[in-house]
Amino acid sequence: MLDRSSIIELMALAEKSVVCSEAVDLLDRCLAERSSSLLEAFMQRHMLANPASIDVLQDLAESVHQHMIALQQSLFDIRAEMLKSLDDHYHIDLTPLVPLELIEDYNALELDEALAFITSRYPHLVDSDLVIICHTMHNAVSRAGQITQSLLLVRQILDYIFDWSEALGVFVVKAYWHWQNGNPQVHPTLFH
Repeated sequence: MLDRSSIIELMALAEKSVVCSEAVDLLDRCLAERSSSLLEAFMQRHMLANPASIDVLQDLAESVHQHMIALQQSLFDIRAEMLKSLDDHYHIDLTPLVPLELIEDYNALELDEALAFITSRYPHLVDSDLVIICHTMHNAVSRAGQITQSLLLVRQILDYIFDWSEALGVFVVKAYWHWQNGNPQVHPTLFH
């Protein structure tokens, strides 16, 4: 049989799990809607109602970070697929146009410049090949643009979570300081 403290601990863990799950669902909606407002509003409501939720923020930050890593991996995959496809089918190397260190700028690749690069280095390609190559590059750049937008949004959300974590850390230190000095706040809040 569980004692009272074990039951309270289990309830807190269950609540934390529910809050994290709801936040991750909202993150997915934010990415779909390309706006962080839903998650920001949720966090404001939750953090102001329950400011001792540093663990929830840490778990949420980890989930958001995993989303960020997955998006970055998608950018690498899109680049690699395009380069491999063009190399396999046409024996052309576009690596100089899309270096790894500029992977997050991949969506800024200008197709006209890329086409000029290709025609100057690979003059043997016929017009029908160039049309397919342009189509392949356009699709890859378009997908990279969507992923880059999501990546920027995820970073914005992660910064927002870090800001809340910092605020809660200050809140905890301030509350502890008041407690140590024998001046416990009657109703401590994040704003006082």
